[in-house]
Amino acid sequence: MPLRIRNWKTFQHYNQDRGRPPWIKLYREILDDKQWHELSGDSAKGLIMLWLIASENDGYLPDPPTLAFRLRISENRVSALLSDCSHWIEDVASNLLASCYQVASTETETETETETEEEKETYTEEKRVRVFASPAFLKFWEAYPLKLGQPEANREWFRIPFADKSVDQIITGVEIWKASGRWDDQQFIPAPAKFLKERRWENNPPKKGLTKHEEKRAKTEEAFQRVREASRKMAEKA
Repeated sequence: MPLRIRNWKTFQHYNQDRGRPPWIKLYREILDDKQWHELSGDSAKGLIMLWLIASENDGYLPDPPTLAFRLRISENRVSALLSDCSHWIEDVASNLLASCYQVASTETETETETETEEEKETYTEEKRVRVFASPAFLKFWEAYPLKLGQPEANREWFRIPFADKSVDQIITGVEIWKASGRWDDQQFIPAPAKFLKERRWENNPPKKGLTKHEEKRAKTEEAFQRVREASRKMAEKA
């Protein structure tokens, strides 16, 4: 799935005939770009590095494993970075294009690429996730009962350490919460990103109908029970 920096020929029109330019253009308009200011520090730094790498191949980005090596980060972090920076990236294969990022006016009309109405079509959040999300995340998303904040959930998914990210285990945790009855009222279902960030699939839901005081007492009793069981086993061995 080839990826390219959106509107590259206009964005870097002075460099387009160079194979490996020693510099790229960074426009002052980025100071007032809302999408830029919403990026985290790591993602903003990563975007500039993506621009530098893309300058070596007419705006095209290499495959994720190559990007991971060039940026010295994991492939999971590459996927998260591409998701965060999807405003500046287009998927050439499927032509899921966003509104072009207009960062510079060219000196002559012939230097500006003509954009079709199809290319100006809004690049929806759903399309962004479909381009950059992993099949495992989409499987989780299908199982989760609250469809809210898909891009944020996708970013949290990529932040989960790979060794801990068993999609079957996570979905099993989702099903346990759904079966507990605690989510019968949708207002009590946490946003998917919150569920992933707090690793709630690892926690058994409290019994339905208990007050917070009762839940706390039940957890304390459960802890004492584990201590008593451990003491009994130690006494048997002695």
